[in-house]
Amino acid sequence: MRDKPKVITCGCRFNRYESAEIKERIGADIDKPVVVINSCAVTAKSEAKSRHAVRRAIRENPDASIVVSGCWAELDPRAVGEIEGVDLVLGNEEKFSTGSFLSKKNSAKTYTGGVNSADGFLETAVGFMESRTAAYLKIQNGCDETCSFCVVRLARGKSRSASPEFVKERTEKLIKDGAKEIVLTGINVGQYGNDLSGDIDLANVLNLVAENKKARFRLSSINPNEVTKELLEVMAENKNICRYLHIPLQAGSDRVLKMMRRPYSASDYRKKIELASYHLPNLALGCDIIAGFPGESDEEFNNSLQMFEELPFTYAHVFAYSAREQADSSKMGGQVSSAVKKERAKLLKLMATAKNLKFRESLIGSDVVVLVEAGEDDSGVLRGKSDSFITVEFRGGREMKGSLANVRLKEVTATGMLGELK
Repeated sequence: MRDKPKVITCGCRFNRYESAEIKERIGADIDKPVVVINSCAVTAKSEAKSRHAVRRAIRENPDASIVVSGCWAELDPRAVGEIEGVDLVLGNEEKFSTGSFLSKKNSAKTYTGGVNSADGFLETAVGFMESRTAAYLKIQNGCDETCSFCVVRLARGKSRSASPEFVKERTEKLIKDGAKEIVLTGINVGQYGNDLSGDIDLANVLNLVAENKKARFRLSSINPNEVTKELLEVMAENKNICRYLHIPLQAGSDRVLKMMRRPYSASDYRKKIELASYHLPNLALGCDIIAGFPGESDEEFNNSLQMFEELPFTYAHVFAYSAREQADSSKMGGQVSSAVKKERAKLLKLMATAKNLKFRESLIGSDVVVLVEAGEDDSGVLRGKSDSFITVEFRGGREMKGSLANVRLKEVTATGMLGELK
């Protein structure tokens, strides 16, 4: 009996979801061990990690077919293919047919570019369960934005959406399999429905799945121009939708946002946050922000820092700008030094830590619903995530693991909160 295919994931949770799809689709007719490295290339650091994972897989699996797929393979197939020991290089569309490409009886080892002609969402029977009770459901792929710093649109192709029927069907299946929380995810999930006929958008499909009250639902990252009044009303009306939004800011300077080719101004962004806060009191609000974009002056960075301080963010993903060769921003003048980028990122991270602590302190005495994810020892301490994405610990029976528990928050810890079961 041959070994089951092994899939190694680099990068984000979206890649982890797709790794489950790859493994499901490889098939049983391959006559030797297979190791697939599903790579990432969103930053120089993530590309380096992917390269390291490939070399390690080759070293540790000398008898296996080594397949490298994903964003790095799509963007730089020549560099990937030149690594001694790599047998097959597959792009982001081709990787879902890994078994078929391994079975081909020819000398070609590189198959990429399918994302450029992909004209529909690939619907699969698989769903990614991050734990026994938390699941991710991919409802969209690709991106129609043209941000100057980003290579994801080149690696993923144009925006493609799953049908509402598929989304509902997969949701029901995940809940039947035990999911208590489902994250609707995509490369640019706010563009859901743009390619579908009829009056279909993210607000519609979120309202559709939220009809099932046996689980709660969470949205992954969504751009500010896609935060609509209709979406916020759906979130406000359905108590099983998490009061949680991650809305990338990237910069607080209009000139920098324009150079980034972001489709909003700083004022536009503020108005969206005000709208979201009005419809969803006590909203947990996250953002992405880039420090040291080419040409960013000290004054423009201070504008970003001030805007970040003034808006009610509860956490942030802070990135020091990373030039990618195929991104237009890598060719811009005014590249900021590594030391300055590092210092700016440090200031933003310090502020993000302080804002997160302030948010957690504001929750003391409030009641939250916690998805219980851990409770392995005999201490009686359970741990899980609230709908505002706070890690909460409280005492309770181990039989509660995997359930949704009502907890009153009592005090903050270094990174989360303590509570007691109601």
